Amino acid sequence: MTDLKEDHKHPFNSRLEEFRNHLNFKSKRAFYEYAQIDSSQFFRVTNGFAKPGFNFFEKLTIAFPDLNLSWFLTGEGEMNLDRLNSCEKSILENYRKLPEDEKIQLEVKTSLFGQEVSERKQLSQNIIKNEVVESITRFQGELKDKLELLQRLRAKFLQGLKEEEKSLAVAMYGFDEVKKQYQEIESEIQKLISLDSDYIKDFFANII
Repeated sequence: MTDLKEDHKHPFNSRLEEFRNHLNFKSKRAFYEYAQIDSSQFFRVTNGFAKPGFNFFEKLTIAFPDLNLSWFLTGEGEMNLDRLNSCEKSILENYRKLPEDEKIQLEVKTSLFGQEVSERKQLSQNIIKNEVVESITRFQGELKDKLELLQRLRAKFLQGLKEEEKSLAVAMYGFDEVKKQYQEIESEIQKLISLDSDYIKDFFANII
């Protein structure tokens, strides 16, 4: 069994606390939740029951890319790596100050941005390919508006899935139902951008 008294002397505790204070986290909980470190794992390290392992270091590196792991391991060198310019550091600091729900919302928007651009491009290309179909050319604006609506709905459902029990939609309908709705929207988007014949037929039937 690990000797708690002896292991508690390892320097990771003080360096972790020094780094947390440097980042102005008001509590240990705020720190380990931001880094997505399991609370029991965090306190096993800080209370001296265990030394940080690979998973612990990996999460620290992802959450705090400017942390100098060499300093954390040896105590030598600077605490932070000089990898971010002042503008990037400002963006990162502003992100850290956001409420948790706004962080998730920003993460969802960022993760979907490239996908949404690609979907809009694909839809435009498929409309051009089918320009001989008068209804598609005539109602291309409505098709693009529908895609944007579906993309907004998808983002809301994805945010709900990430927030889980904190989400109003999940609280009302349950996680599985929200996940099902999210998957159905994904499927509908694919049918729309590919101009699936059955989907487009129903779409025009509802707007004409």
